[in-house]
Amino acid sequence: MRYLIVGNGIAYVAAEAGFTGGFATADVANLESLALLSGVDNISVAGKALAANGSSLAVTVGSPGNLGNSVDVLSVADPADTGAFRTRFTLPADP
Repeated sequence: MRYLIVGNGIAYVAAEAGFTGGFATADVANLESLALLSGVDNISVAGKALAANGSSLAVTVGSPGNLGNSVDVLSVADPADTGAFRTRFTLPADP
């Protein structure tokens, strides 16, 4: 798991801090013209670290809102939508 991953010109940045979670995306295909695609759209999504599998899905881990430890699965088919939550799995300990 990483705090920052880049694939196909898109940077995915884990953004969990305190009581909020989530992640942001940026277009980094052209280093002369970087562009934010989406800030955090869903603060209840785990966001300590993330990984994408290349098939439009991402996995995030964390404890957003300190309400429990979780692994969240999200769609990243549209990099401009960072809140496309699919499902959550509860973890017994902090990831």
